[in-house]
Amino acid sequence: MRAHEDLFFRKDGTAFPVMCAASPIFRQGVPVSTVIEVRDITHQKKVDEELRESEVRFREMTNAAPAMIWVTDENHYCTFLSQSWYDFTGQTEEEGHGLGWTNAVHPDDQQAAKKSFLTAADQRVDYEIDFRLRQKDGTYRWVIDAGKARFDKNGNFAGYVGSVIDTHDRHEAVMKISISEERLRNAAEAAGFGMLHADLVAGTLAYSDEFKRLIGLPDDADQDVLGNDIPDWVYAEDRGICLRFYKRLLTLPEGVSDQIEHRVLRTDGQIRWVRIHARPIYTGEGEKVRATQLIGTLIDITQQREFEESLREAREQAEAANESKSAFLANMSHEIRTPMTAILGYTDLIADKIRDDETLNWVRTIRHNGDFLLDIINDILDLSKIEAGKLEIAQETFSPARLIDDVRSIMAVRASERGIRLSVEYQTPLPTWVRSDAKRLKQILINLVGNAIKFTPEGDVTLLVSFVSSRLRFEIVDTGVGISDKQLGNLFQPFSQGDGNVNREFGGTGLGLAISQRLAQMLGGEITVESTLGRGSKFTVSVSVAEAAFPDDASSKSTEICLRASEESAAINAEILIVDDRRDIRFLSRTFLTKAGASVSEAEDGQLAIDMVKRSIDEQRGYHLILLDMQMPRLDGYQTAQGLRQLGYQGPIIALTADAMQGDMNRCIAAGCNDYLSKPIDKAVMLEKIRQHLRIGSAGFAPDRPKDASQSSGK
Repeated sequence: MRAHEDLFFRKDGTAFPVMCAASPIFRQGVPVSTVIEVRDITHQKKVDEELRESEVRFREMTNAAPAMIWVTDENHYCTFLSQSWYDFTGQTEEEGHGLGWTNAVHPDDQQAAKKSFLTAADQRVDYEIDFRLRQKDGTYRWVIDAGKARFDKNGNFAGYVGSVIDTHDRHEAVMKISISEERLRNAAEAAGFGMLHADLVAGTLAYSDEFKRLIGLPDDADQDVLGNDIPDWVYAEDRGICLRFYKRLLTLPEGVSDQIEHRVLRTDGQIRWVRIHARPIYTGEGEKVRATQLIGTLIDITQQREFEESLREAREQAEAANESKSAFLANMSHEIRTPMTAILGYTDLIADKIRDDETLNWVRTIRHNGDFLLDIINDILDLSKIEAGKLEIAQETFSPARLIDDVRSIMAVRASERGIRLSVEYQTPLPTWVRSDAKRLKQILINLVGNAIKFTPEGDVTLLVSFVSSRLRFEIVDTGVGISDKQLGNLFQPFSQGDGNVNREFGGTGLGLAISQRLAQMLGGEITVESTLGRGSKFTVSVSVAEAAFPDDASSKSTEICLRASEESAAINAEILIVDDRRDIRFLSRTFLTKAGASVSEAEDGQLAIDMVKRSIDEQRGYHLILLDMQMPRLDGYQTAQGLRQLGYQGPIIALTADAMQGDMNRCIAAGCNDYLSKPIDKAVMLEKIRQHLRIGSAGFAPDRPKDASQSSGK
């Protein structure tokens, strides 16, 4: 039978497709007739057309889809691959069909991809696998291949339909994140950081492995329930501050973190210190924004805490040692300077009585050596104060030209005695006024110029002065014995003068340069030296100063200096109370004051002084001024000054102090004293201060008695 399609026409003239089939009829092997079968195939043609249109639509959709679509039959052979597969891999239809598609898979992934597909197909289940797929340029990209099993209407397995999606960029990003997380995890573990994450919505608290190790939690302790209570590993006494910290975190703006240090109780019983640094993470928008997570790190700071505690203890011990040193210095200063007051003071009294020149020279020799001994004592105490950190640098306005003139005047006498020419040369103009510590700068210059004179048997000593870039520069140049290279190495060390021969020939303690160098450093400078043995030396000191305006009280100070000579002869017609536990000091002070015209009373301790002042107040009389020793038994000078002020005494109180520490001076003023005198007492300085506080002019007069509290209130 042969069949073919044809078109027939209806009575109305419309055509319709038919399938014609002719079958011959045979008799005895000979065809005698033909049976023709005509079948209307309009419906079949319609179904075929719809199928073709469906296939076209399917191909168009699969080709337009971003994924690569594929279809297999029940025998696992690929029967369809979308155009995007061919565009991606460069394969042809023949190369891709069957199992040929696996040839485009990376060689390292090929076996796993084929096995995963065939295993799933044997089990008639869906599957998904990642592998690298070759592009037509030969490079590979990561893809996800996902297949879904399909079945016919009778439930028979019909193959797979699936897709291949390019996930290379996402895979690379995930890998980078994974690598970054691994690095962070390794870095955190190496640094000893633990990490925690609180899910405020789920109410859970999760820990990293390092966190669990630091806290001592078991490995399976993945998370805690985050309720209103603090985790058990927080030390009981610190739970309160931890709860407050947790609540504070929830109020922080986004991006802002906070930290806390507290103790934890490990499961092995150890108590450790940790520092937690955490911040909230917010989600939502507008009014619905809220903290949904907390992230943080934890680090064990037990060793740091122990170190800080040891530092605190060491600092307390050092402070105690410094206090002991300060107390020792104050006591030693008092014990040394007080007898020096008697030695030097009584030497002056004896000198005033002697008329025989030879005897007077002997007394002056005693006085000269006493001054030398006092210089040594001052050097030792200054060095001790510097090393104890108790020497303070003052900031005052002064004239550098006047300071240099004072140094020249003081040292000119010594230079003249040794037959040395002393000169001052100004290499640049100097500012009229500067701010620094004039007393300490003067001390440095006197020491350096004094050394130059001492170590110059004959010749010249020159002081070169300049001012450049806010620094005063002094060069002390001599033509003396010079210093060897070996001696230069130890020159600024305490008690060092190069070698024993220098000490034996020229004397001294070797403290002056050590003190001067430290003072120069405290003034923002330094001392340098250049020297040639046998030819002389040059010491250069440079200190930082600030230029200052003309001080308000400069004219009054100038007037004060001009009047000083005439004031020295002015009589002190005043009632003065001397308070000192040393009878010889009281007698010496009384002698100085009575010779100056004062009426003097004495008290041997602070309580007696308070009683005497109280009695004078009751009798409506008062002392014009009180000289008060600050170190006495029973009641010291500080307590005595406070007691006198509480009584209502308003007159000047001048403290007699050993000048050990600047802090002692401040204590004197804070206790109620108006001024202070350093021991040993210099008669001229003492009388000048008394005249200043009593405002005695050149003519002299008896000042009004100070008003006590009862008088000032009208009683």
